[in-house]
Amino acid sequence: MKIKYFRKDRVKLVLSKAFDNVIVQFFSLELCQKLIEWYRKNGRKLPWREIKDPYKIWISEVILQQTRVNQGWQYYLRFIEAFPNVYALAQANINQVLQVWQGLGYYSRAIHLHATAQQLVKNYGGKLPADPRELLQLKGIGSYTANAIASFAYQAPVVVLDGNVLRIVSRFYADSTPIECKNYYQEKVNTWLQGQNSAEFNNALMDLGALICTPQKPSCHLCPLQSACLAFIQKQQGLFPYKSKTLKRRIKYYHFFLVQNSNSQILLIQKDKKSFWKLLWVLPYNEVQEEAFLKLEELPLVFQGKHTFTHFDMHFAIYKYQNDSSVYYKLEGEQVLWLSYSELSKAALPAALKKAIVQIFEQPILF
Repeated sequence: MKIKYFRKDRVKLVLSKAFDNVIVQFFSLELCQKLIEWYRKNGRKLPWREIKDPYKIWISEVILQQTRVNQGWQYYLRFIEAFPNVYALAQANINQVLQVWQGLGYYSRAIHLHATAQQLVKNYGGKLPADPRELLQLKGIGSYTANAIASFAYQAPVVVLDGNVLRIVSRFYADSTPIECKNYYQEKVNTWLQGQNSAEFNNALMDLGALICTPQKPSCHLCPLQSACLAFIQKQQGLFPYKSKTLKRRIKYYHFFLVQNSNSQILLIQKDKKSFWKLLWVLPYNEVQEEAFLKLEELPLVFQGKHTFTHFDMHFAIYKYQNDSSVYYKLEGEQVLWLSYSELSKAALPAALKKAIVQIFEQPILF
């Protein structure tokens, strides 16, 4: 007998080996076809689904990793206009790439895109491999992106596992295995394809998660998988998926310095790829402890703000640096750039700093 235990606040399920085998059979070819039929009638009409160019599919998938669908399209168009093919991206200066990427955040994605484009030109004849295992060898491409490119560009028989699909699989089996165990869920969902067109199947699953099997209050009465979904049958949709732990968000504190020379040019610095700000241009700054935050009385405070990142919240203040101040900021190997306010569009700035500087000078930066 195979026994699955939930946490104490969950229902304990005891499933016989025979019943467990029935669960596997629940996702039959008939169920697969029901999903496809639902998608053809109700699927989202997203512009990038008409794209067949592997390069453009790659760019769209990377942009959509951390960007809402309704925002991602305009960023995608801007990026493709600037770098219409892998050769244009490979030949570009990294600062040009970062500048076009402004507003999307998670700038390591742009750095990896640029490095991978150069790798593709040098080692792959400018073409993305069709095999997901080869794609995984490229910088910045994980299992999700590799499977997405292989499926949508080359019709490879692979299933894309994003957050929407994880939620569907977890609820379908009423499986309390933590969703951090992605390989486990990948193996389960790989059995669902049933020889169908992988691109259409993957789009169907992702849309089902986005439109029907939502995190809160799923519309189970509209779901084509309802009849075989164990979470629905047991009325336990709210228990799945299960996260093993929720990390407490950290708060980091920064003092930035607005330094201007006699020509009113603003000092920007650029750290290396290993720093948090990657290769972006930022105002000189110090990271400080909470007890020291906003305690810099020697300089006038010109801006105070907050910004949310994936793993932490940033509280920051901008002080106007004065030549006669006792406050000392030491440059340690950073690249340095002096630009007038009207020239700031030439530099790739983090979104939070750009907004702050605009408010300080009370006029927009034209990018």
